[in-house]
Amino acid sequence: AYCHALEDLQQIKTLNHCHIFWQTVLNWLGETEDPCVLSGEVGDEESLLQRLIDARGISGLHYFYLHKLMLCYGFGEFSQAIAHAAQARQYLAGVTGFVVEGMFYFYDSLAALAQDTGEPSGAETVFQRVAENQAILAHWAQHAPMNYQHRYCLVEAERYRRLQDWVTAMDAYDRAIALAQEHGYLQDAALAYELAAGCYLAWGKPIIAQAYMVHAY
Repeated sequence: AYCHALEDLQQIKTLNHCHIFWQTVLNWLGETEDPCVLSGEVGDEESLLQRLIDARGISGLHYFYLHKLMLCYGFGEFSQAIAHAAQARQYLAGVTGFVVEGMFYFYDSLAALAQDTGEPSGAETVFQRVAENQAILAHWAQHAPMNYQHRYCLVEAERYRRLQDWVTAMDAYDRAIALAQEHGYLQDAALAYELAAGCYLAWGKPIIAQAYMVHAY
């Protein structure tokens, strides 16, 4: 309904943004051939990207790559997620002070921590990148813990999982879950449950992992 209204008003720039959000929701719902490609009922990904480029608005390009990052991460395409994160970072200036800026730091860290290439030098780069993102989220969490503390905790949990510090990781997962539920972030609570389940599996505790996965569902 919003897209149709924006089209009638010829608010093309905002309409392009709305198309990104609309198609992303359809992708999450499984109503597209490839969940990581923004093509479907709303239109074609290539034409959408071209419209964003033609509009010369860096905020739209950030939205595009941020939502690609989130979709690829959510569906386990971590290499693609990392590539889209790099592109989204180029356009961060377009969303300074917007709620999506925090989403970027959150998902950028999660995607970086999800892919383990086994290369020590690569791990060092990942941890440095995560530390920079976490410094920003920690600052915001001081002022708005209801919005950012659970995300900071979830990234910390994933960092400790990567370090195989299982006990510390699980404490951080549980804190992220509790805070997300307390403040109404259902999607982040579900994600934290799912990631915690993966951690328990890696730790060799499948029975506990099953319980966390059920809660995620």
